[in-house]
Amino acid sequence: RASLDWFDRSFESLTPLVENGHPHNSPRLGLYIVRAKTHELLGDFKSAKADWEKAVELRGAGDKPIMHVGLTAFRLQSGELALDDAIEEVRAIGSPTKSVLSTSFYSEVARFFVIAASLHPDRREELMGNAIETIHASLDDGMTRHIRVVRDPVFAPLRARPEFQDLLDRMGFERDGMEEKRNRDRVVE
Repeated sequence: RASLDWFDRSFESLTPLVENGHPHNSPRLGLYIVRAKTHELLGDFKSAKADWEKAVELRGAGDKPIMHVGLTAFRLQSGELALDDAIEEVRAIGSPTKSVLSTSFYSEVARFFVIAASLHPDRREELMGNAIETIHASLDDGMTRHIRVVRDPVFAPLRARPEFQDLLDRMGFERDGMEEKRNRDRVVE
């Protein structure tokens, strides 16, 4: 709860900057995203969804698919969407054209499936399989920078699966997932 007070004070200090013509909303955007994730960790999905919706408004057009997948996850967690409707919504968003944001999009879709699996244990295998398939699709498209999947606590159930070890190899990470092979072997002079 103390971290939420910090967010409130931060928003208060940023509001005059934005109102006085600050060239972009990125500081506020970042605060909305992180505060939404904090609300999510605290189980307050209604507040998480509200902050995420504000972030969607502020985010650039290229990031909108990523943001909409996250919003669908919050709607699923809050009970606003049934599982099959949420899956249909995520699939309708489609995959982005190749860009710097593509890996983030695939990671967000995989995150959605991991969250859905935690909410629907009766469909856990199917949903976790969808998360693994999503990351494989990203790797097939040449996107290997899935640091978030390797380190974000939301992905812990996915990392515990044997199939995840194959993904680590494909992504270029050591089996413990904390060190990239390509960086480990670099010589520092």
